[in-house]
Amino acid sequence: MFFNFDRKIGLKRFLDSTETPLIASATYTGPLHFGEDYNYVTGLCLADQDGLLSVEFSPNNVPDIIGATTTEYFANDPLNFKVPITAPYFRIKFTNGTVAQASFKLYWYGAVL
Repeated sequence: MFFNFDRKIGLKRFLDSTETPLIASATYTGPLHFGEDYNYVTGLCLADQDGLLSVEFSPNNVPDIIGATTTEYFANDPLNFKVPITAPYFRIKFTNGTVAQASFKLYWYGAVL
C-alpha cells in the first residue's frame, strides 16, 4: 500500500492555484501531486462561466490517467470540493464552457481528514 497511515489528522497544505481566465472551451490542467501524505484533495472554485471540474488520478508521475472524479460547475456559484485520493498521484483539471471567462479562481489543498 502506498499511503502513509501516520499522517496527522487535520493537516491541510496549500498545493497550487490558478486565477488565469480561460478562453471558450479551453482546459486548465494542473501539475501532478504526490498524494502519499494526504487522503483528500480539497479546494474551491469560482468562475463566471460554466464548466467541468475534475480530480484526475495516476499510478505514476506521468500523465497516465486511470480515473477521475468530475463535477459540473455552474457560473458564479462558489464550489467547495473534497475528493478522496485513490491513487499515488493526482491533479486538478477545469474545462471551460463555450463562453470565455472574465474571472476564474481555483485553489486546492492536500488534506488529512
